[in-house]
Amino acid sequence: SSIVYRIIFLVFTFLGSIITASNIKDFSDFMVLGMAFPNILGVLLLSGIVARDLKEYTGMLKRGELEPGYSASGKEENAGEEAGADEVGKAEDEAPEA
Repeated sequence: SSIVYRIIFLVFTFLGSIITASNIKDFSDFMVLGMAFPNILGVLLLSGIVARDLKEYTGMLKRGELEPGYSASGKEENAGEEAGADEVGKAEDEAPEA
């Protein structure tokens, strides 16, 4: 695959030396437009799903069904950190007085 990239680099280096700057600018504009089309299509296809999920989330938030510290999957976000802090606290409580 390294050879493929080297060949592509050499081809574009050669083309860059013989093509005018305005043609390169036009080509780069078309490439940006080419990248924008799939993104616009994705936004259009997902807009209904995102709107539905946002409406569901804000409804849950208003009803008080969401608790701080919990993610959308229902698992605690900092479960490992909090458990570790609890274990340290228990260990200190159980430690014999010297």
